[in-house]
Amino acid sequence: MRAGALRNKIRFDSRVETQSADGQITISWSPFKTVRAAIEPLKGAEFIAAQGVNERLTVRIWIRYLSGLDTDMRIVDTVTGETYDVLSIINNERRSRCIEILAENLNDATV
Repeated sequence: MRAGALRNKIRFDSRVETQSADGQITISWSPFKTVRAAIEPLKGAEFIAAQGVNERLTVRIWIRYLSGLDTDMRIVDTVTGETYDVLSIINNERRSRCIEILAENLNDATV
């Protein structure tokens, strides 16, 4: 993966659930790691194959290998403020060099 392709700066946030005394669950987010990334929207057949017909934007995000990621995390573009829900994390060719992430834009949805 060429460094020039990693034009975006993103932050992975871990989901933290806390329970109050009255039993209410509160969800908050804790920063996990900030990295450089390439973000590209899925087009045409890729979009349909990824999730069917949907109004939300699905993107493919490429990063250098990073351990500790899971699908309970969210991604925040630190420049634009856009927030993404992680749909899948793929260790490309299982070589631990780069990771492909499919994510859904949450800015038009309630989080």
